[in-house]
Amino acid sequence: MLLQFIVFVMVMLLLLYGKSFFAGATRSGLEKMGKSTGGVAALVFALVLFMRGHMEMAIAVGGFGLFLLGYLSNHKWADMFRGLTGAPPETGGEPPPSGQQSMARRSAMSVDEAYDVLGLAKDASREDIAGAHRRLMKKLHPDLGETSNLAVRVNEARDVLLNGRG
Repeated sequence: MLLQFIVFVMVMLLLLYGKSFFAGATRSGLEKMGKSTGGVAALVFALVLFMRGHMEMAIAVGGFGLFLLGYLSNHKWADMFRGLTGAPPETGGEPPPSGQQSMARRSAMSVDEAYDVLGLAKDASREDIAGAHRRLMKKLHPDLGETSNLAVRVNEARDVLLNGRG
């Protein structure tokens, strides 16, 4: 019973403090506080989802949290979410009909398309391919804030060209 009384008193004190805080707050201050609180809450929720094995949902929720905190722009977050669904950007984020779009896409890249992705001429050597891949990955790696779609395409192009040369 004493514990309940202590909790009640603490809640009342917090409400009184909150009333004085919100009375003097500006709209922009409340908006900033709401975004940062929502962003942190989304990141914590994403961590819980990740720990429970829901990887795709954790990435989506975590990306939204980073967007709220200002670490991702709106289009980067949308591209990242589109990458989770496997839909190419021109479909507007609709999921693929078969659910196997990413595997089919991986094997569908032509040699010509691979050269275009890496920005290489058709007579490029193995060293040229590896160097172009390394340079692009330094710019497009997901850890640097880019979408994983771009990195996947660059890796795919390297694999098509190097594996095709046996």
